[in-house]
Amino acid sequence: MMTLKLKALVTVAAISTTAAFVTHASSASAASLTWNLNAQFAGGGTATGSFNYDATSGVLSQFNIKTLAGTSAPSNFLFPGATYTAASSTGSLQDSIRLELIGSEFSFQTLFSAPLTEAGGTISLVPSFSFERLPVPGGVGIIRDLASGTVTASATAVPTPALLPGLIGLGLGVLRQKRKAAQAKTLG
Repeated sequence: MMTLKLKALVTVAAISTTAAFVTHASSASAASLTWNLNAQFAGGGTATGSFNYDATSGVLSQFNIKTLAGTSAPSNFLFPGATYTAASSTGSLQDSIRLELIGSEFSFQTLFSAPLTEAGGTISLVPSFSFERLPVPGGVGIIRDLASGTVTASATAVPTPALLPGLIGLGLGVLRQKRKAAQAKTLG
């Protein structure tokens, strides 16, 4: 038979644990995911690398995308390859669906077939709206299109170690209260 004090302790502990879990889960789900890009250009060449994107806040960070030269003309000599990093380029990910990286000589743009979310997964690129561009003075520029590609990210599970000490403390507190109640019952 639980005493009133023990019932109150268990209720408060359960509410506190639930609140801690909800707070911890919501902060973990707001973390950015690392998306890995793997794409092939028409006429040869590849675009590979990764970028971090937080779908909740819409923030793109820590991108490192590298393009390699094509195998056939004019792609092989007009596009020798470029590296797009936060240190050398500007980047944006608009509406969770269009990645644009602008370097000093080239720019890279790709459209995803679905928005990037915190759930991760594999999403295809839309080839007709994905390309690398060499700007030309007074014109749009020379473009090489992507032929195919995907971005992939794995959503990480909500880590539980932060809750473990609280749950152990809750268990020990309940155990102590039960022992005190049992001792009081045998003495009285």
